[in-house]
Amino acid sequence: MVMFNIMSARNLAQLLKIPFKMVSRTLRSVLNVPENESQPARLFHLSFRDFLQDSQRCSDSRFQVDKKERHTSLFRKCMAHISQLQETICDLSGPGVLITEIPDDTI
Repeated sequence: MVMFNIMSARNLAQLLKIPFKMVSRTLRSVLNVPENESQPARLFHLSFRDFLQDSQRCSDSRFQVDKKERHTSLFRKCMAHISQLQETICDLSGPGVLITEIPDDTI
């Protein structure tokens, strides 16, 4: 509800650490989830986002979205994901290695 850049439902599930089926089936009522898992999932109506972020309009606190809190949560999840990445995906000895110096079976 607060993301500026859209992503695929598969990536969203990975980022949020929830099962893909939850995104693809449960959220299908508010998200357009394409059959192709690599295509981005989008809100059907942007006004729905506005509604959930406005405590005056959305009176049920279970559904209200605190924009600042969600951005902070997304930032933390992104940082946690980034911290799990390998420093070099080809186990290179350091920066500046030419691609011609990397064995073909490593690439």
